[in-house]
Amino acid sequence: MANVYRYKKPADPDMYRVDTSGSNNIALGDMLSWYAAGPYAKALASGQEALFCGVAQGVAPTPTSNIDNATGKIDSVNVAHSGVFSFKTTNSESYSHGTAVKCGADAQTVTTSGASASNCVGYVWRPNESAALTGAAGVTVDVLLTVRYPATGLF
Repeated sequence: MANVYRYKKPADPDMYRVDTSGSNNIALGDMLSWYAAGPYAKALASGQEALFCGVAQGVAPTPTSNIDNATGKIDSVNVAHSGVFSFKTTNSESYSHGTAVKCGADAQTVTTSGASASNCVGYVWRPNESAALTGAAGVTVDVLLTVRYPATGLF
C-alpha cells in the first residue's frame, strides 16, 4: 500500500503496538483495527469495522523506544482516533455529506456498500458541497471518523 498522508483536521493521536512479523506492515493513512489477542493494531480489512481503532499517522515500524532486538524492527505507530481524513473512493459510488462509509477494497479505500451506523468507520464530510461526489480512480473523499473500538489496555 502506498504511503499517503490522509490527515485533514485536528486529531488526537496515541501510540499503538503493531505486529511487525510477516506481512503485517502498516502504511501511513491506513485504517486500523485492534487485535486484542495480540495485543496490537493491524491494517483494517472489510468486515472488521467493529474493531476500527483509528488511522495510522506514520509507517510501521516507526521510530520509538520499543525496538525488537532480534529483527531491528520497531513495534509501534501513532494512531489518530478523531478528525477528518481523506480516503480513496470506490468506483461509481455516490458520496454525499453525512453518508456512512466502511472499509472498501483495502485499508485506504472506503465504500458506501453495506455501510450503516452500526458498522461504519465514519461519515462523508462535505458540509459545503450540495452535489454528491462520484467515486472513481484517483478521487478521494473526506471522512469524519467514528472509532468503534475503545482505546483501553493498549500499553
